[in-house]
This record gives sequence, C-alpha cells and structure tokens, in this order.
Amino acid sequence: LGDYYKGVDALVDELAKAGVKKISGGLVGDLSYFSGGEIPETWEWDDLQWYYGAGISALPINDNAVDVKVSPTQAGQPCDVRLLPRSTVFTVNNLCTTGGSVSALSITKSLDRNILTVGGTIPAGSKSWEGSIAVTQPADLFLALLKERLIARGIAVVGDTRIQPLGVTPPTAQTLIATLQSPPFGIIAAKTMKPSQNMYTETILWTLGEEKRRNRATAVSGNSGAIGIAVVKDFLTEDVGIPKDSVIQYDGSGLSRHDLVTPSAVAALYVYMAKVSKNAQVWRDSQAVGGVD
Repeated sequence: LGDYYKGVDALVDELAKAGVKKISGGLVGDLSYFSGGEIPETWEWDDLQWYYGAGISALPINDNAVDVKVSPTQAGQPCDVRLLPRSTVFTVNNLCTTGGSVSALSITKSLDRNILTVGGTIPAGSKSWEGSIAVTQPADLFLALLKERLIARGIAVVGDTRIQPLGVTPPTAQTLIATLQSPPFGIIAAKTMKPSQNMYTETILWTLGEEKRRNRATAVSGNSGAIGIAVVKDFLTEDVGIPKDSVIQYDGSGLSRHDLVTPSAVAALYVYMAKVSKNAQVWRDSQAVGGVD
C-alpha cells in the first residue's frame, strides 16, 4: 500500500502555488488526447478486472487500479472489505461471511462499471486477502481524488466533476494555470519494464501514435493504439531490419493472446538495442535484473 494521493497532490501543490483559492465551477476532465476504446480490442475478458488488465486513459491515476483488502471478523459476521483509496467511484456489494475452515473467497468486478462484489467465506482468525482491481473510466477517480484533495488544502470547489463529452469543442479562451513535468523517459522505461507494468506499455504505445498524428503534415487515420503499432512496425522493419511477418502485434504489453513474435526477431532486437541504438544504456538500465528487481 502506497501513497495514493502523491500524484494528485503534486497537481494540487501547483494550483495552490498559482494562487488558486476557489473554483466556482466544476472540474472537467478532457480525455481527447487519446482516441479509441479504453481496452485494447483483443484482450480477454477474464483479465480485465485485475490491475494488469487496467484500461488506458488520458487522465490516469494510481496505475488505474484500487487496492482491495478483505479481512475476517467474528464467526458468522460479514467480512470487512476496504478499498484504498476510498472513493465514491466504486460500489461494493459485500456478501462475504466470516466462517468455515478454509478460505473460499470470490472477487468479481463488473466488466464495464465500478461495481465490486465480494462473496464466499474466510475463516475467523485467518490472514486477510489483498489484491488490486482495475478501475473503469479511471478519469472519474482522478477527478474525485482531485476535488477531495483540493478541498482538503482549503481550495473550495463549488461544482461537480464530469468528463468532457467526446466531440464537444472546449472553450477557445483558456488560461494555463499549472503544469506537471514528467520524469525523464529513461526512468519511465525502467518503471515500465522492471515490474512489467502493462498499463504503462499501452500508454507509451498510444502516445507514440498520437505524437505521430500531431507531427505529420498529412492526416494519419486510425485510433491511438493502431497508429502506435504502425510506428513500432516501421522501427522494427526499417531500423532493426526484422522481416514484417516476424512480429504480429495487437497491443503494447503482450497481454493480448493474439501477439506473435519469432525467436530470431527477439534476438535481432536485442542485438540492435545493445550495439546500435543510441539509447543502449537507457535500454539496459530498464531491464529487470533476476533476483533483484
């Protein structure tokens, strides 16, 4: 369990430094940076409730997941179910009972909404179950936590939170209040590769797509992920020299069961990154070290 407010508090700090005392309207989340569905098309439904199947958002928070802790109480009594960070975004149906001789717990999250049902039994006195559950529409959680932390800092927020509807043009008169600078990409790469963080790989892939869309003089069609895959394909074939049919890619993380890659393609990529790429050291530093990290 970590500091669930560290990321959003950094934004609140910048707003406070800018002299913001009160927000007379609401908080509106703009998700238009990315295009396409929240979930890559070829992911399997039984992965989607867990943290490693978290969806992609232009306003991510806490790896787009919440921590869940289910603990036994007294025999015959309901279990204690806690979500961290606490938020009104989730609805919890607690059907779990303390009892029995072995744990028979069931954790089920609705696929398209933030409803968590906890059922089954946990023996009295046994160890708590802990896990992480993906958040549907994580921008809702982002905005809820932002409003909560703004108020805690003494910055009043009069209105509600909402997502900007797709296709609605934002006001032309806008004022930049605060900016957060990301860590260097080398650090992001290590935080992606070492723990095998699927949500980060997808976000990187989608960002590749949107950067290409925005930097091209001519229009580029397709959603963020599809364009990102085309960018990777060009790199693998044109720079590394891997045959086009050696890598079949559907997502950024490899969670898709439809991804295919030949051993020779992997070897060629590793040789290129180690001996040719100008980013060789950054790439090496991002790799997981067996038995260490």
